[in-house]
Amino acid sequence: MKTLFFLKTAKKKGTEPNSVVLRIKLVSTGKYKVKGLAIKCSGQDWDQKEQRVKSTNPEYIKYNNRLASIRKKINDLEEERILNPDDIDWIVEASIKDKSVKELKTETLLLSNIIKDYRDYMEDDPTYSISYKRRLKSVSSLLEKFEKEIKYKVHANDLYKKSAIIQRDIVKFYRKAGKKDSTAKSFLTNVNACIGHYNKFYDQELKHFDKKNIRWAVNKRKVIALNTNELKVHMPIKLTPYRRWKLTPLS
Repeated sequence: MKTLFFLKTAKKKGTEPNSVVLRIKLVSTGKYKVKGLAIKCSGQDWDQKEQRVKSTNPEYIKYNNRLASIRKKINDLEEERILNPDDIDWIVEASIKDKSVKELKTETLLLSNIIKDYRDYMEDDPTYSISYKRRLKSVSSLLEKFEKEIKYKVHANDLYKKSAIIQRDIVKFYRKAGKKDSTAKSFLTNVNACIGHYNKFYDQELKHFDKKNIRWAVNKRKVIALNTNELKVHMPIKLTPYRRWKLTPLS
């Protein structure tokens, strides 16, 4: 069994307050990564050989479950790829909060960062048009204004819990600014494209905005029909003798 866990201060007396840390050498950096585990444990309550908290510590079950979780997450990820320092931070924090790394990343992931990730991805990609790149920059700016209005940063986890509420607030925000509902629709479409990219690129399953959940305003258009004489007044034309349906501008 690989030795991962140690007492923070090995020289302390057995009865003195101490804590357990993770100490692992990372191939990606060639350096050791030391990380606190929020485990309070004196020397007399720690079994270094088994890397476990003894039953003399009142929290030994919770602490040992945490140690087991961290070890498993590290072993599983090492089978896939080389670990980096951020991996250790995510693994430890997720184990302390008794969650999966995926759950924790989703909770802490901002919607603005999802959009930025897509923008960064296509910045140097010539297959994306300049106008589309400019549109995504506009989406970032509009989201920033919306979040300033509601005084809240939208997280990816909010898409699961209250996406309908966020959608409603976005539409209200645009209407308040005197924009048509089609503008809000376009904004949500572009945000969904960013979420779709993030899901595909990082193998995630973040929820998209569902535009069907919104009652959109109907924009009525006034239809004006002009007869031939009226068309001649407003737009000088001549009708060809054999193709009356074709309008030919006067030369």
